[in-house]
Amino acid sequence: MPALLDKVLRIGEGKQRRKLEAVAAQVNAIEDDFVSMSDEELRGLTEEYSTALILITHDLGVVAGMTNRINVMYAGYIVETATTLDLFAAPSHPYTIGLLHSIPRVDALAGEPLVPIEGRPPDMRRAPTFCPFAARCRWRLDVCWQENPPLRPTIEGTRVVMTGTGATHQIACFNPPTEEEAAAGKPLSPGFVSAPPPAGMIDEVGAGRIGSTADLEGLVADIQAEEGPLSLGPSAGGLPIPPEPEHHGERGIFHDD
Repeated sequence: MPALLDKVLRIGEGKQRRKLEAVAAQVNAIEDDFVSMSDEELRGLTEEYSTALILITHDLGVVAGMTNRINVMYAGYIVETATTLDLFAAPSHPYTIGLLHSIPRVDALAGEPLVPIEGRPPDMRRAPTFCPFAARCRWRLDVCWQENPPLRPTIEGTRVVMTGTGATHQIACFNPPTEEEAAAGKPLSPGFVSAPPPAGMIDEVGAGRIGSTADLEGLVADIQAEEGPLSLGPSAGGLPIPPEPEHHGERGIFHDD
């Protein structure tokens, strides 16, 4: 990527070149690991070059203090999108609510326990045909096991605005939690029971299971049974990958690129 940017920068002129330089600066910042930069340095990048900055992180504290808009992603899908103020004021997707209940809060009562999200992320070697969060969701309905919900405004009939401070709050959920349920971190409707999974699917809700080393070992065993030995290094999707084929030559052992 740096070599390509250098080539493009030699071609660009004037305003175009300044924009390309801003992109180059951001790419270099990401390559150097943005967490080593201060908030002021990151803001300085956007102000100096009049450009946007995308942060990819699980640190909700950084997100709250550094961003204007948030996309919450799960299993490769955007499940909630809103301005930063709207999302923290009214989290509306079960996954977002789970994230916020699993981190410490300065206004929490003394001794109030954190509530981790039960279960494991889905196996991303197989793209889900239903809601990817269904197995871990306490609010799921039967339809959640059948369809992957599209993004829709939290207020039905709202005109969708994609940019700016008035960006529409949208979620991908068939059964959005109420404001009271979001605060409690669980369904409050009397008699409500999460829809059971189809035959052969694992129900992660209520089992008290949190992703563990045993879970990972089980997943690795499943992959090995299907695909052979695995490399210890993670893939881009977070799963172990088969090792690259080795070739023996005069200069020693090398791998395919």
